[in-house]
Amino acid sequence: MLGHYRVLLQALLTKPAQPISMLPLLAEQERQELVYGWNNTAHELPEAAFHHIFERHAKQTPEAVAAVCGLEQVTYRELNAQANQLAFYLRESGAGPETVVALLMDRGIDFLICMLAVFKAGGAYLPMDPKHPVQRQMQLLEQSRTTHVIGSVDKVRELEALTQAQSEALRPVFFHIEERRKLATQDSDPVSTTTAANAAYVIYTSGSTGIPKGAMIEQLGMLNHLCAKVKDLGLQASDVIAQTASQCFDISVWQFLAPLVTGARTSIFPDSVVADPKELFDNVIAQQVTILEIVPSLLRAALEEIESARMPVPRFSTLRWLLLTGEALPPELVRRWLQHYPDIPIMNAYGPTECSDDVAHYAIRAKNSLDSVHTPIGTPIVNTQLYILDQQMAPVPVGIPGELYVGGTGVGRGYLHDALRTAQVFVPNVFSLRAGARLYRTGDLVRRLPGGEIVYLHRTDHQIKMRGFRIELGEIEAALERHPDVLQAAVVMHEDENQSKRLVAYVATRDELTDSALRDALQQQLPDYMVPSVFVTLRVLPLTANGKLDRKALPAPPRAEHVVIAPRNLIEAKIAEIWEQVLAISSVGVNEDFFQIGGH
Repeated sequence: MLGHYRVLLQALLTKPAQPISMLPLLAEQERQELVYGWNNTAHELPEAAFHHIFERHAKQTPEAVAAVCGLEQVTYRELNAQANQLAFYLRESGAGPETVVALLMDRGIDFLICMLAVFKAGGAYLPMDPKHPVQRQMQLLEQSRTTHVIGSVDKVRELEALTQAQSEALRPVFFHIEERRKLATQDSDPVSTTTAANAAYVIYTSGSTGIPKGAMIEQLGMLNHLCAKVKDLGLQASDVIAQTASQCFDISVWQFLAPLVTGARTSIFPDSVVADPKELFDNVIAQQVTILEIVPSLLRAALEEIESARMPVPRFSTLRWLLLTGEALPPELVRRWLQHYPDIPIMNAYGPTECSDDVAHYAIRAKNSLDSVHTPIGTPIVNTQLYILDQQMAPVPVGIPGELYVGGTGVGRGYLHDALRTAQVFVPNVFSLRAGARLYRTGDLVRRLPGGEIVYLHRTDHQIKMRGFRIELGEIEAALERHPDVLQAAVVMHEDENQSKRLVAYVATRDELTDSALRDALQQQLPDYMVPSVFVTLRVLPLTANGKLDRKALPAPPRAEHVVIAPRNLIEAKIAEIWEQVLAISSVGVNEDFFQIGGH
């Protein structure tokens, strides 16, 4: 601090007319270390596109198993041949570089085939969740200007009907995946026209203005992240990677594709397995998984089951790494895992969708290596630079909080068809000599440790992460305010004494509205995970002296009031007892809705 003060005083003497906020604090040697030394992450990447690397493995090890989902499995040869069939069809129907192809189907081998087919055709895939409201699906199709939709008949039927009203020029081409086997067999791979600068995929994230944002990632950024996972996890052909994430999450990309870069295997776990700790761990053991990635809240639930003896202690004989991502990782959770499994290290992974997923890794191999209240997110991955800057975009000293900016190969192109919001967070890279280089503003407040590792502190805005889901509270508020009887709305994330998180909506209304009416309105527009579990109606929302919403003055959410109908038999009594214990409430009646009384 004394050194920084000396630099400041010297700058005051030489530039007395400058505002203090514009004057430097860092000596040149410290600045060089912060900006360049700790960001020296250059690493050679393969010259080939991702699908060319996969095609080489399909030729070298054609009978090796590439993917497994339940009782279904596919070899590298079969996967390549089936992707080729669909790729030639896409080419013939007009798909090519920069074409957006929506995939509307459940996770599985068919989904992986479609991803590869889109790459081979030269396009970019847009994952869509069949469980999301059809109104939201239509919104994404229109915003992305999708030219092709591939999906199972039952998933796309309603969308097809809705798009019939559009002009033929705007209407996307629909292809039912059930028809794939009728396509002509192809003996060769399509000749690729894809370049490193072409779009690889578009993933929509929650938007603070009420409109989702389509983050565009290019082929080179995607490949860079895959190579970082291969390098830092030491992936080999013998590995089995669990594919656990929703296809609409950025982490699904590496889970699907990194195994195919090394000749390894991806094991696709359905949602019903991923949501149940015992089922998940049983399947990890049965499938001989070596790499597993989950969110911290799921690990917490699993450890509570193990430590309360409600679940037998799993015996992992093949697991090499546990990756945790999507939420801040409490050090006590890491210690608890390593207490049970000292030989299975944890990797804390951090990164925004806009930057090809993870931009930092932090490996933890011993439970006594954490002595702070925050688990570090680590250091930058290959070909990535991380800068901690103040409001003038100047580097801050070690230990001082600042906003995290990301530079390098993984920084995406921006938001699809949204130049304004792109310009707000993708800014010129003042530290790069490469023309056109940009930095991505994460909106995360962080600080650097003396060893160079970065620690996440909190958001600088109202974006939250809850159970791995990235949510802009403003998007929920905007959806509520579209209701004709809602005057104003505010949404917050409430955390109770058991560290259980839930969304609470506060609304001021013209007429009296029931919780169910508000919930129904939101379920027509938003995914389930964005629908608040509690609604609080107020006459007016509290304001600050400046007339802005005073979130700190919002009252604590009340417990649900209800008429209790007592359990009528042994099973109902047992279920009520479990709910009372899990939700920390009393007097659960038989007509209760688990989610409306605080469950998730």
